[in-house]
Amino acid sequence: AVNQIRPDGISLRASDGDVPGFEFLEGVRIPAEEAYERFRTKGSLFIDARSAEVFTRGRIQGARNLPWTEVLQNPGALSDLPQDTAVIVYDDGEEALALNLAVYLMSLGHENTRILDGGWSRWKKAGFPVESINQDS
Repeated sequence: AVNQIRPDGISLRASDGDVPGFEFLEGVRIPAEEAYERFRTKGSLFIDARSAEVFTRGRIQGARNLPWTEVLQNPGALSDLPQDTAVIVYDDGEEALALNLAVYLMSLGHENTRILDGGWSRWKKAGFPVESINQDS
Protein backbone atom coordinates (compact mmCIF):
# COMPACT_ATOMS: atom_id res chain seq x y z
CA ALA A 1 0.00 0.00 0.00
CA VAL A 2 2.86 2.37 0.81
CA ASN A 3 4.30 1.94 -2.69
CA GLN A 4 1.03 3.25 -4.14
CA ILE A 5 1.33 6.43 -2.07
CA ARG A 6 5.08 7.11 -2.15
CA PRO A 7 6.32 8.38 -5.53
CA ASP A 8 9.74 6.76 -5.04
CA GLY A 9 8.36 3.45 -3.70
CA ILE A 10 10.03 1.18 -1.21
CA SER A 11 12.33 -1.60 -2.32
CA LEU A 12 10.95 -4.99 -1.35
CA ARG A 13 14.39 -6.51 -1.87
CA ALA A 14 17.13 -6.15 0.71
CA SER A 15 20.63 -5.53 -0.54
CA ASP A 16 23.33 -8.00 0.43
CA GLY A 17 24.38 -6.06 3.51
CA ASP A 18 20.92 -5.10 4.77
CA VAL A 19 19.97 -8.37 6.42
CA PRO A 20 21.55 -8.88 9.87
CA GLY A 21 23.51 -12.13 10.06
CA PHE A 22 23.91 -12.37 6.29
CA GLU A 23 27.00 -10.18 5.92
CA PHE A 24 28.75 -13.14 4.26
CA LEU A 25 26.45 -12.60 1.27
CA GLU A 26 28.00 -9.23 0.48
CA GLY A 27 29.18 -9.36 -3.11
CA VAL A 28 27.39 -12.64 -3.84
CA ARG A 29 24.92 -11.10 -6.30
CA ILE A 30 26.25 -10.88 -9.84
CA PRO A 31 24.85 -8.43 -12.41
CA ALA A 32 23.31 -10.00 -15.52
CA GLU A 33 25.95 -8.44 -17.76
CA GLU A 34 28.80 -9.98 -15.77
CA ALA A 35 26.96 -13.31 -15.64
CA TYR A 36 26.58 -13.16 -19.43
CA GLU A 37 30.36 -12.70 -19.79
CA ARG A 38 30.85 -15.83 -17.70
CA PHE A 39 28.23 -17.58 -19.84
CA ARG A 40 29.96 -16.49 -23.04
CA THR A 41 33.37 -17.71 -21.86
CA LYS A 42 31.88 -20.86 -20.30
CA GLY A 43 33.31 -19.68 -16.99
CA SER A 44 30.41 -20.79 -14.77
CA LEU A 45 27.77 -23.45 -14.38
CA PHE A 46 24.27 -21.95 -14.30
CA ILE A 47 21.83 -23.63 -11.92
CA ASP A 48 18.11 -22.89 -12.08
CA ALA A 49 16.53 -23.23 -8.63
CA ARG A 50 12.93 -23.09 -9.98
CA SER A 51 10.60 -26.07 -10.38
CA ALA A 52 11.14 -28.53 -13.25
CA GLU A 53 7.82 -27.43 -14.79
CA VAL A 54 8.85 -23.79 -14.94
CA PHE A 55 12.37 -24.74 -16.09
CA THR A 56 11.05 -26.55 -19.18
CA ARG A 57 9.09 -23.47 -20.26
CA GLY A 58 12.23 -21.34 -20.39
CA ARG A 59 15.73 -21.23 -18.97
CA ILE A 60 19.20 -19.86 -19.51
CA GLN A 61 20.74 -21.81 -22.34
CA GLY A 62 22.63 -24.81 -20.97
CA ALA A 63 21.46 -24.32 -17.38
CA ARG A 64 21.06 -27.29 -15.06
CA ASN A 65 17.79 -27.57 -13.16
CA LEU A 66 18.15 -28.16 -9.46
CA PRO A 67 14.95 -27.06 -7.73
CA TRP A 68 15.50 -25.89 -4.18
CA THR A 69 12.58 -28.05 -3.01
CA GLU A 70 14.32 -31.11 -4.48
CA VAL A 71 17.56 -30.27 -2.69
CA LEU A 72 15.64 -30.04 0.59
CA GLN A 73 14.28 -33.56 0.04
CA ASN A 74 17.52 -34.97 -1.37
CA PRO A 75 20.64 -33.12 -0.20
CA GLY A 76 22.75 -35.64 -2.14
CA ALA A 77 21.50 -34.11 -5.40
CA LEU A 78 24.57 -31.87 -5.28
CA SER A 79 27.14 -34.62 -4.71
CA ASP A 80 28.37 -34.54 -8.32
CA LEU A 81 29.18 -30.83 -8.24
CA PRO A 82 32.97 -30.32 -7.96
CA GLN A 83 34.01 -27.90 -5.20
CA ASP A 84 36.04 -25.72 -7.58
CA THR A 85 33.18 -25.17 -10.06
CA ALA A 86 32.08 -21.55 -10.42
CA VAL A 87 28.29 -21.53 -10.01
CA ILE A 88 25.64 -18.93 -10.79
CA VAL A 89 22.28 -19.75 -9.22
CA TYR A 90 19.04 -18.10 -10.31
CA ASP A 91 15.28 -18.17 -9.90
CA ASP A 92 12.67 -15.85 -11.42
CA GLY A 93 14.22 -12.87 -9.67
CA GLU A 94 11.51 -12.43 -7.04
CA GLU A 95 11.76 -15.61 -4.98
CA ALA A 96 14.24 -16.70 -2.36
CA LEU A 97 14.91 -20.03 -4.11
CA ALA A 98 18.25 -18.93 -5.53
CA LEU A 99 19.29 -17.35 -2.24
CA ASN A 100 18.47 -20.52 -0.30
CA LEU A 101 20.31 -22.73 -2.79
CA ALA A 102 23.34 -20.41 -2.89
CA VAL A 103 23.59 -20.31 0.91
CA TYR A 104 23.34 -24.10 0.99
CA LEU A 105 26.04 -24.49 -1.66
CA MET A 106 28.34 -22.12 0.23
CA SER A 107 27.73 -24.08 3.44
CA LEU A 108 28.98 -27.18 1.58
CA GLY A 109 32.19 -25.38 0.61
CA HIS A 110 31.23 -24.10 -2.86
CA GLU A 111 32.71 -20.67 -2.19
CA ASN A 112 32.58 -19.54 -5.83
CA THR A 113 28.77 -19.37 -5.85
CA ARG A 114 26.93 -16.27 -7.07
CA ILE A 115 23.26 -15.29 -7.38
CA LEU A 116 22.09 -13.80 -10.67
CA ASP A 117 20.74 -10.37 -9.79
CA GLY A 118 17.23 -10.11 -11.21
CA GLY A 119 17.25 -13.82 -12.08
CA TRP A 120 15.57 -15.32 -15.10
CA SER A 121 13.43 -12.23 -15.62
CA ARG A 122 16.46 -9.93 -15.93
CA TRP A 123 18.38 -12.39 -18.14
CA LYS A 124 15.48 -12.80 -20.55
CA LYS A 125 14.73 -9.06 -20.64
CA ALA A 126 18.38 -8.38 -21.57
CA GLY A 127 18.01 -10.69 -24.58
CA PHE A 128 20.71 -13.11 -23.46
CA PRO A 129 20.60 -16.76 -24.75
CA VAL A 130 17.60 -18.77 -23.59
CA GLU A 131 16.04 -22.08 -24.49
CA SER A 132 12.81 -23.93 -23.79
CA ILE A 133 11.34 -27.36 -24.39
CA ASN A 134 9.81 -26.02 -27.62
CA GLN A 135 13.24 -25.10 -28.98
CA ASP A 136 14.66 -28.50 -28.03
CA SER A 137 12.15 -30.54 -30.07
